[in-house]
Parts: sequence; C-alpha cells; structure tokens
Amino acid sequence: MAIEEWQQQGMDIPVIIMTGHGNINLCRRAFKSGAFEFLTKPIDADLLLETVSGAMAQFQTQAAQRQQATQLRDKLNTLSAREHEVMALMMEGKSNKEIAKDLQLSARTVEAHRANLFSKLEINSLAKLIKLYVGQSLIDKAP
Repeated sequence: MAIEEWQQQGMDIPVIIMTGHGNINLCRRAFKSGAFEFLTKPIDADLLLETVSGAMAQFQTQAAQRQQATQLRDKLNTLSAREHEVMALMMEGKSNKEIAKDLQLSARTVEAHRANLFSKLEINSLAKLIKLYVGQSLIDKAP
C-alpha cells in the first residue's frame, strides 16, 4: 500500500522506507509523499533505532497537537453566533463600546458575551484569546 493511500484512509503514522534497491527518484517520491526517512540496506542497527525513536517522537508531538486542536475546536463550537461575532470584533482590536455600537447592543451585553466566551474557552484575557486564535490558525494551516 502506498503512503498516499494510508493518508487517504486517515492512517497518519510516520513511514520509514527501507530498501535494497534505492535510487534518487524513489527517494524523492518517498519524501514528497511524506515519508519520515528513507534508508538503504544494509542498515546499521543504531541508525534504525535512532530513526524509529525520532519517528515515534514526531508522531507523539503531532498527536498531542491534533488533540489540542480538537479540544479547541470543541470549545469554539460551544460559542453562540453572537459570541463568535464579539470574538471576531475583539480580534480586530475593537473596544467593548465599539463592539456594542457595531452590533447595536449595550456595552453591558457585550461585556456579558465577552465573559461567556472567556469562560467557555477557559481563558481570562484578550492576550490569551489572541494566542489561542493564532495557534489554532497555525494548526489549521499545517500539512
């Protein structure tokens, strides 16, 4: 089974190619397809152990990032439509009064929406919201 087929089936595991008949074209194709490493026989045992260890470390890091992204998406899905609107305007740097004017709400209502979204996202400041938002954007854009 080719690496691309595994990826299509959601099998996001590191792949180490080992061959006795490697060439540059095969190596290039393997890395373009997402292989972690390309080894040619004979393979040194220490190199193999080091490669497998590196692949597992990368896999664990990526799994943790996917789990964090899923948890964040779940939290974002708990926000109401109005809380999403307030969050978007906050991300633009608007004050509560400006948001209230834009959404035709009272400043107290905006403060309530802001408090609710902070509570739902388990944060306590605009700086943490920005960090969370930027982190999510980077995760969404990752290959």
